[in-house]
Amino acid sequence: MNEPRRIACFHLNQLGDLLFSLPALYSLRTGFPKAHITSVARPQLSELLKLAGLVDEIVERPRRPFGSGFRVAAELRRERPDLGILFSTSLGMAALALLSGCRERVGFAHWVAKPFLTRHVPWAEPPSTQNNLRLLEAIGCPAAKNDYVGLIEPGQPENEDACRILQSAGIRADERFAALGPGTSGGREVKSWTDDGFAEVADRLATEFGLRSVVVGLGGGEQICHLSRDAVDLTGKTSLPVLAAVLRRAGLFIGVDSGVMHLAAAVGTPVVALFGPSDPEVTGPQGEGHRVVCAAVSCGPCPARSCELGRRCMTEITPDMVIQAVSSLPRRGSA
Repeated sequence: MNEPRRIACFHLNQLGDLLFSLPALYSLRTGFPKAHITSVARPQLSELLKLAGLVDEIVERPRRPFGSGFRVAAELRRERPDLGILFSTSLGMAALALLSGCRERVGFAHWVAKPFLTRHVPWAEPPSTQNNLRLLEAIGCPAAKNDYVGLIEPGQPENEDACRILQSAGIRADERFAALGPGTSGGREVKSWTDDGFAEVADRLATEFGLRSVVVGLGGGEQICHLSRDAVDLTGKTSLPVLAAVLRRAGLFIGVDSGVMHLAAAVGTPVVALFGPSDPEVTGPQGEGHRVVCAAVSCGPCPARSCELGRRCMTEITPDMVIQAVSSLPRRGSA
């Protein structure tokens, strides 16, 4: 295709999915340096997109009120995009790309969205960086980067806010700490671990490594901090850009498969990721030096959102397994 002048990118709604799209945005910026790139995303993700600095404009797509999609479409139509890239397979996003006047609409060959597309590539569940880079192959744009590491860079305001919030929780400016991420996205609670497990890990990090733990994310910290004397709760107390700065300050991150886990990996923090139903070969932490902890079960990976087997893939992960993974992490700054 001819080199596009104006590109509109239609994003999924979750943090992890946004991070999976960053290598594609980086590759678009590298492959089409003169193009004006617009991202269409939920308001809660816009500040993180700004922090990445890979697009020229962000159009927020609120969930409500009804009719906001028509406002977004009208705003995009004024820009006359040559190309629309759909990271989403939803009917709503495919219709939005059509209404926005994108002459070329490239997305996945999912039965819902396919009729609205001018070009499509195979879709493989779940959303992933690999899927998104296939979209770029379809338009002749080579992958300039295959992972999200280093594409989120907290600035001075975020670092200052992170330092203030940590100090208010009793974490000194020069103190190393571990970040714990127990929370999952809505509807994916099957990927969660146990409060007791996180609390025991927090206690052992303190006694065996001299690290206090900071629980981060949207929720799940109150009960863990009730069970552990060595954990403090920052859940729900940071914006996504400030959370990125907190995670970058951390000596390591321990958590389940989630957007927060991927954000930790993106800012270069060593990750111990607890995986059960999802496949770490597809959605594991990107970059070097991380550790993935899995239980030895025969039924995974599994795409189900509920489990009749007691979630053995997660509940059979033990604190010992997590601490062993922590012990095997390379020290920051080492080869």
